[in-house]
Amino acid sequence: MAGLVWQEICRPASWSAALPPRVPAGVTLAAHDDLVVHPLAVVSVRQKVVPLATAVSRVGALLPKGGTKRYHVDVETGPGVAVEPLTAHFAPAQFTELSADQKLSAPSFASLPAGVSLAPATAVEAPFDRAVRSDVVMETLNIVDLETGVRA
Repeated sequence: MAGLVWQEICRPASWSAALPPRVPAGVTLAAHDDLVVHPLAVVSVRQKVVPLATAVSRVGALLPKGGTKRYHVDVETGPGVAVEPLTAHFAPAQFTELSADQKLSAPSFASLPAGVSLAPATAVEAPFDRAVRSDVVMETLNIVDLETGVRA
C-alpha cells in the first residue's frame, strides 16, 4: 500500500501551487507541463489512495499483511517554510473495520488527512525595498502570418 501512496504522490496531477489571497502574481505564465511556482505560493500535494495518519485495517475488501497500519507523509523543510496538513473526503468503511450498525449510522464520508501544503512561513508580499521597477512591453506574434523559410 505504501508503494501506491508513493506512486500517487509522484504523479504531477497530485501537486498544485496557488498564491495566498490578496497576493498579486505580478506576471501570468502560459500553461506548462511542469509545475511553475511563484516564490510566495503555497505548494500542495494530495493523494487519495488511503487516509494518512489514520489506522487502516482494510482497503476495500483487502486486508493489509501484518494487520492495521498507518501511512504518513513526512516532510523536512528549511527555516521559513510552514508545513500544514491537507484533507480529502474518504469513506471510513473502506479503510476500517466497522459493524453493520456503525456503517449505517456513521457518515458515508469523512474529511481525513490526505497530504501537506508548504508555504512561506512569514512572507505575505514581495520585498518592495529590493524590488526594481521596470516597464514591460508585450508583443503578440501570430506565427501563421509570418513568412516561412526566410532567414535574416
